[in-house]
Amino acid sequence: MKRINACMKTNKSIFEKPKGWPSLSSDLALAGVVFLAGLGLYVRTLAPGLLLGDSGEFQVLSSTLGIGHNTGYPIYLLLGKLLSWLPFQTVAYKVNLLSALAGAVTLSEVYMIGRLLTGKRLLSLVGPLILGVNAIFWWQAVIAEVYTPGSAFAGGVLLLVILWGKTSQPGYLFAAGLVGGLSLGIHTLVALAAPAVLLYLFLYKANRKAWTAALAGGLAGLLIFAVSFFALDAHNDPTGMPANFRVHASAYGLQPEAFDSPLTRIGFIFFSRQWRGQMFSSTSEDVSSNIQTYLDRAVGNFGMFFCFTALIGGIGLLTRKVEKEIRWREGLLLLGSWLGMVYFLANYRVGDLEVFFIPTYVIVAVLMGEGLASLVDALAEFFRAFHVNKQVCTALGSLLVLGLCIWAAWPFREAVQKSIQQGRITFLDESRIYYPYPVMDPDYPYREAQKIASKVEDNAILFINWDLLYPVCYVAHVEQNRTGIACYEPMPFGTNGRIATSAIKFIRQNIDQHPIYFSLIPDDLAGLYKFKQVGFTYPLYKLERR
Repeated sequence: MKRINACMKTNKSIFEKPKGWPSLSSDLALAGVVFLAGLGLYVRTLAPGLLLGDSGEFQVLSSTLGIGHNTGYPIYLLLGKLLSWLPFQTVAYKVNLLSALAGAVTLSEVYMIGRLLTGKRLLSLVGPLILGVNAIFWWQAVIAEVYTPGSAFAGGVLLLVILWGKTSQPGYLFAAGLVGGLSLGIHTLVALAAPAVLLYLFLYKANRKAWTAALAGGLAGLLIFAVSFFALDAHNDPTGMPANFRVHASAYGLQPEAFDSPLTRIGFIFFSRQWRGQMFSSTSEDVSSNIQTYLDRAVGNFGMFFCFTALIGGIGLLTRKVEKEIRWREGLLLLGSWLGMVYFLANYRVGDLEVFFIPTYVIVAVLMGEGLASLVDALAEFFRAFHVNKQVCTALGSLLVLGLCIWAAWPFREAVQKSIQQGRITFLDESRIYYPYPVMDPDYPYREAQKIASKVEDNAILFINWDLLYPVCYVAHVEQNRTGIACYEPMPFGTNGRIATSAIKFIRQNIDQHPIYFSLIPDDLAGLYKFKQVGFTYPLYKLERR
C-alpha cells in the first residue's frame, strides 16, 4: 500500500510507460489489430468439434475437471472450463477456441517485444506475421492443445520482464512472476526460461523492491497452481488420468493402493514418472537427431531467409545500438531462454517432438524483427557512403528489407488463401493430416465414439486405444451423462506393449460385476478370456470367461 500511495502522490504508475516509447497507445492499438487478425485466421480455420488423442483428452477434462496426463495441466483445464461456459457451440469447439485465443495473444506479445527492442513499428510486425502462418504454430492454434497457451505464457513472462528492464517498475516483475508460476499448470517448458530471467535481474542489478516483487509474484503463481492441482485431485473425476494410472500401477513399480495418496497421484503426474526414462537418457546420436530435426523444422516452416534474419537478430541484440544503448541484457535474456528450452528438447525422446518447439518459436519470431532492423541499419550505412541524406538512407534500407520480406513470405500466400477459402487448414503433410485432427474427415472422432458408446452398457469398463479413448469419454460423460462408463488405455506408454499385472488383477476382480470391452486382443489375455467381437468399423471386443 505504501508503494501504491507513493505512486499516487507522484502521479506515477507502478506500470509506467517505457522510456523512449513515444506512442504507447498507438502500439497497444496495433497489438490489438495483430491479435484480432490472428484470431480471425484461427477461428476461420478452427477444428469444428471433437478430436483424437491428447486433444480429445483436453476437451473432456476441461468439462469434467479431471487431471490430465503428465504434467497435469490444471491451469489450462480451468481456463478451458471457463470457456466451456460460453453460451454457444459445443464444449469441444470452445476448448479448441482456447488455443486460437492463446495463439492470437502470442502474436500480439511478439509484436510488443519486437517494438520494445527494435524501436521500429513496421518491422516489428514481420515476426508475428510469419509466426502466425508457421505451419506447426497454426496447426496447434486450431486444436485443443497446450502449446499455444504455453507460448502465450512464455511471451507474457518475457514481455513483462523486458518492460521492467525499461522502466524499473516492480509491478511488471510481480506480474511476470505470477504468469511464470501459473505457467507450470499450462506447460512446464516455460519454466526453463527462469534461469535466464534471474540472470537478467542480476545484470540489471535489481534492487530489493524488484526482487521482492518478482518473488511475491512467483510465489502467488505457484500457490494458485498448487491449489488448483490439489483441488482438481480432490474433485477426483473418474475421467482423470490418475484412474488410468492406478489400473496400470504395477508397470511403474507401484501398487494400485499407492494412488490412494494425493501426494503420490500428483507427484506421479507432475514429475512425469511415466516419461522420466525419455528425459536426458538420449545417446549422442539422439541428441544430434533432435537438433537436426529442430533446424529442419525451423527452415521448413519459417523459410531460410527468416531463419537467417533471426540469427542476425541474435547478434544484433548483443551489438546494435538503439537510442545509444546496446540491448545486450535483453539479448542474453532471449537467447538464454531459447537455449534452456532447446537444451531440454535435444535430450528428450518423444514422437511428437516438433510441437514442443512452439514456445521457442516465440523467441525466434522476436529475433526476426531485430534481424530485419539490423539489416536496415546496415543498408542505411551503405547508402550513406554515397553521401545520401540519413533519413533517405533509412527509408531506402527499409524499402529493400520489406521487399525481401515480401519475397520470402510469398510462398506462404497460397496456404493462407486456400485455408481461408476452405475454412480449414490445408497445409499439413501426410504424417499430420489424420491425428489428432482428421482434417479431411473432421466428424470421424465423434462418429466413431458414438458407435462405440451405443454398443456398451452404462456400467461398462472399456480399454480403448488412446486415439479414441477420450472421444468415447466425451460422448458418454459430457454429452450423455453416462458417468458409470469407465475408460482406460489397454497398454499405456511405459508398459512395454504388455498388459500390466495390476490391470490383469483389476479385470479379474471386475469381470463378474461389469461388462469389459477391449479395442484389441492383448496376447497376455488371449489365453485367459474369450473375445467376442461386437464392433466392426472400429474393432471392439467383449471379454467373456472361458
